[in-house]
Amino acid sequence: MKKVLLLLLCVVGVFCLAGCAAKTVSPDGLKVKIVYEKPQGDCTELGEVVGTQGNWFTGGMTPNKQLVEGARNDMRNEAGKMGATHVWLRDLSAHTGAYSETVNALGIGVAYRCQ
Repeated sequence: MKKVLLLLLCVVGVFCLAGCAAKTVSPDGLKVKIVYEKPQGDCTELGEVVGTQGNWFTGGMTPNKQLVEGARNDMRNEAGKMGATHVWLRDLSAHTGAYSETVNALGIGVAYRCQ
């Protein structure tokens, strides 16, 4: 019984530590630049992208910087899947839980493919 409990605690610990890291950027996401103004020139709008990091369980244990970075990386990854080169960031916000700790971050943008 003690071995099962120890194994369970180790598994929970690994999940908690994994929740503290920002989502990584995929190879396609590395090709996407986040911009704060609508891209000009020969650009095609591909659609809205949403990126998130955190949840009710891991969000309170994850530093705010990691939550925001993870949401931005998630947005870049989604745009990369669409073949985008740019994301025009429309909103990036953090949300608090029942005890006023930040539990997740949300990024919303518009993906563009520019020549």
